[in-house]
Amino acid sequence: MHLFGAYDADAPVPEGPVTFHLVHRPAHWRRNVVGQLVTCYAMARALRRITRPDVVFLPEYVGAAVAATIRPDLPVIFTTPGNIVEREVSGNPFDWYTTQVYKVAALVAARRARHVVALSRYMRAWWIRTGARPSHVSVLPLGVDTHRFRPIDRARARSRLRIPAEEEMLLFLGRLSYEKNARVLVRAITRLRSVRPRARLHIVDRGPRRKFLGDLAERLSITDRVTFTDWVPSAEVPYYYGAADLVLLPSTGEPFARVPIEAMACEAPVMGSTAGGTPDAIAEGETGYLVTPDIAAGHHLRDRGCRAGFRVRPVRLNTGRRARHS
Repeated sequence: MHLFGAYDADAPVPEGPVTFHLVHRPAHWRRNVVGQLVTCYAMARALRRITRPDVVFLPEYVGAAVAATIRPDLPVIFTTPGNIVEREVSGNPFDWYTTQVYKVAALVAARRARHVVALSRYMRAWWIRTGARPSHVSVLPLGVDTHRFRPIDRARARSRLRIPAEEEMLLFLGRLSYEKNARVLVRAITRLRSVRPRARLHIVDRGPRRKFLGDLAERLSITDRVTFTDWVPSAEVPYYYGAADLVLLPSTGEPFARVPIEAMACEAPVMGSTAGGTPDAIAEGETGYLVTPDIAAGHHLRDRGCRAGFRVRPVRLNTGRRARHS
């Protein structure tokens, strides 16, 4: 197998019978179409140096489109967390020019690659809609490292993070982009004030919506009920899951998020959105709870969320344990 990827020069090389082609990413253009095309050009040069591999695997569809076009004789397989056609519906962060390039790449990759590995049934449907044959799309969800993400005693986790034992902690962890829909949670806190006076929302990570969310909390006069933490080391993330009474993911579109399965591995109760691929990870009432990703989530959070995370401790623990072992 030949594995192509755009990684930093010090990225770890996977072990095993794999030929790894590390394509350098330009430092200043990583998140725009210029950097993507420069990277793909470097990958195309690398492709010309190989003969006849059994499989060429790529972790994104722009590279797959380039590979399948330059070397149509190669059995190109790719997987990717997203699809620009889907992003236009759920929340597209890219400018018009970048979007057009990604659209062309998605169409070419879907039609010319030998196989697509989708992260969820939701994304499988999108790749078929983009042009892939149904027989050429498989579903393989993300996994989770259960040694790293493991249950941590709640008191220990809260002591480490300096979170009061009596606080009812709601946790949102993820990039603060439009489709993550964290604004619904900020607004929902206003509904909780009268019934859950100890509830506090912790928003962990950074992103383009950070200022908007801070301004929204200030406008709603709930800055004392919302805590923003811009970034935490990866080793600290399990402690946040261990400390949380309820982990929330209200996304309007999510190919297949890591947060629910990481939280489940830590035996934390999870409430996720019915949109996107999240229902593939959460079995309603068994391993977590599903709600619609709109303002109605505030009512769900007040009612079902409080019961799941706060009021019925045995239900909280049993749900988390079932999730970890599912």
